[in-house]
Amino acid sequence: MLNSPFMHPSLRIFPVFLLLCTACTPDQQYQMTARAIKNQWRDAAFSKKEWPELLTFSEIQSSEDFIQNKLRQLANYQFKSLSAHNQADLNTLQIALQKVDTTLQKLRKDPTQYDFAQRLQATFSQSDLSSDQKLRGIARQLPLAGSYYQHAKENLQPADAQLCAAAVERHVSGLTYLNREINLALQQNNLPKADRAVFQNDFNRMKLALMDYLAWCRSQAFELRAKE
Repeated sequence: MLNSPFMHPSLRIFPVFLLLCTACTPDQQYQMTARAIKNQWRDAAFSKKEWPELLTFSEIQSSEDFIQNKLRQLANYQFKSLSAHNQADLNTLQIALQKVDTTLQKLRKDPTQYDFAQRLQATFSQSDLSSDQKLRGIARQLPLAGSYYQHAKENLQPADAQLCAAAVERHVSGLTYLNREINLALQQNNLPKADRAVFQNDFNRMKLALMDYLAWCRSQAFELRAKE
């Protein structure tokens, strides 16, 4: 794990420091460990992605390895005598890591976790943005749809037909929502002709990616039910 991509080069000598720190108190040892984990967390793939669904299969694997390794490190302090402050920090850090681990597991098993329409809906729902700002935010996000759903199909190994069916229903509803809201937004904003053409092209590509994923989820549900 010393050459893990999650470990900053300056931290690769951390285990050496830990061995040298035989006289450190449990609190001092914990603070050193926690500081290293938090620094590595900032460099981790799951911290840099705009949405966790944009993680690739290999990034999910390396992220899971990272999380499990850090949880094992922190478990060493679970029954040590730590100050109240460090104990609270330990609990918070463990919960945060476990939350990420749960998200990563869902990205492998739950097709409802991938919902591009919901991501766009979050932009539409930002009350502090003007109509023009919302449309520009949507325009920036639309080109992500293709890789978003490609990752979904590569990452997922669904085992629950009901979750696949739920994903189909959510995408049918999401497509209806986007058609309505985006057409309304285009009517309310005077985009230049060239910008409107680019936006419409990206929107059409997004719909194709969404419908392709919808069909994939439907086929997964059918196959899983056939095995029951």
